[in-house]
Amino acid sequence: MNAAGSGGKGEVKHETPGTSFAAPVVTGAIALLMEHFRGQLGNTEIVKRVVNTANNRGRYAQLEIYGAGLLDLRAALQPVGTLVTGTPSRNGDAMVTGLRMPAAMGAFGHRLAASGVEVASLDDLGAPFWSTPEQFVYTTWLPTLAIPTFVEPESRNRGALHLGFTPGTVDGPMAVNGVQFLLGQDRIGLERAPSDGFRWGMLWDGASWQGGQASGAFGDRVRSMTAWVGRGSRIAINDEWTVRASATMALGRVFLQSGSMLDIDTHALSSWDLGIERGERGHGTWSRLSVSQPLRAESGRGRFTYLAGLRDGAQYYDHATVSLAPEGREVAVAFTHETPIGPGRSVFSAAHAWDAGHEPGRTHSRVGVFYQVNW
Repeated sequence: MNAAGSGGKGEVKHETPGTSFAAPVVTGAIALLMEHFRGQLGNTEIVKRVVNTANNRGRYAQLEIYGAGLLDLRAALQPVGTLVTGTPSRNGDAMVTGLRMPAAMGAFGHRLAASGVEVASLDDLGAPFWSTPEQFVYTTWLPTLAIPTFVEPESRNRGALHLGFTPGTVDGPMAVNGVQFLLGQDRIGLERAPSDGFRWGMLWDGASWQGGQASGAFGDRVRSMTAWVGRGSRIAINDEWTVRASATMALGRVFLQSGSMLDIDTHALSSWDLGIERGERGHGTWSRLSVSQPLRAESGRGRFTYLAGLRDGAQYYDHATVSLAPEGREVAVAFTHETPIGPGRSVFSAAHAWDAGHEPGRTHSRVGVFYQVNW
């Protein structure tokens, strides 16, 4: 094998043939590779990697002159082929392995990383490469849009605390004695949610975990069950001012495929909202000032099983258990004002959240306007 050296910009590239010069360079490269792979690859595996990643194209294909080719340390340090990770019973392409968790869990992947977890993936030559668990377990935090959502007056009391906390779920075509059927893609449930009084509901979601999805070594399907109870209250101060309050507690259960990288406990969740309103929505000018906490996990733990690397040439796995409850608690203050203008209504909204996404120290603010013409 030959060794070559090249300088940076403005430097002279030079090439020195011969085994006398190549031997110490290749030896140094092998030492670097041993360190890079944390001593988990043996001498045979390291040499095989050096040979298999050498540049043997063009003139370097002349075996009688260049042997295995030109040493390519950069290629030797990078993955060869497809990276695979997972558990003893389920693995998958590391590039497509992932679990999108509900925002109620906060930055679960970050908490795994803080506990010292590093996930290993093996390339086609069996070499380990490590990455943060945040690459595989992440939370899709979607802040409120700058333009506020327009809500029809007749649905103003349903709010955002119902429907099993799962996006894509809608009211079914019928209700019986105040109990509403809930429907969606692979979803079905029941709910009783009066604007004032006791509320309850349950939802089977055969397509997601509160909107979260799994792939690769987490399996290709995730299902969940959510049941909730709550209370909504309306107190009229006078003809103009009204106080509305609601609080909801829920119990969630997640079903990931057997042998996947994560196992989730049954867990409790909470959400609440307190607001003071002036006027009646949809009838003239209406304003609302509120403080609220979006859905947040309050109990339960997640057990993460992952490939940790190689030990005596064999794959070994480790486990980490982390709380589902986020480290922070988001509290948001919002102001909304609606007023008739011409043939329609305009909406102005402004809000600020502390510990946004239930992440300590994170803040988020928004201001938006909306106008809808009544046809």
